[in-house]
Amino acid sequence: MPTAGHIHPTRMRYTDRASRAFDRTCQLTNLSNSELCRRFSRHLGRDRLLSRQTLAAWRSGERAVPLSAFIAAASMAGLRLRVIFALGEEGFDISTIPPEVRVEPDDSATTG
Repeated sequence: MPTAGHIHPTRMRYTDRASRAFDRTCQLTNLSNSELCRRFSRHLGRDRLLSRQTLAAWRSGERAVPLSAFIAAASMAGLRLRVIFALGEEGFDISTIPPEVRVEPDDSATTG
């Protein structure tokens, strides 16, 4: 039985994969952290600006990434959702993503 402060190894493995995939998806947006925070706030319907600390915690695996943030990141990066799972694999080279799995980035949350 895990003790307080101890994270089960399986949970850590999935947290690491999720944060790695999310971080790589954020990289593919080519946006600064400040701009990502603004856009995530809009995409996720937040009243307040997403903090850079929260974004950093999601990207590093310090905090679990919400699925809604994954979907928003994929949308901003122009990725089809199935690519997210490949991004979490150890040693995955993001430059190998074929153009046919990318779609136009969704900027709808920043317009209008």
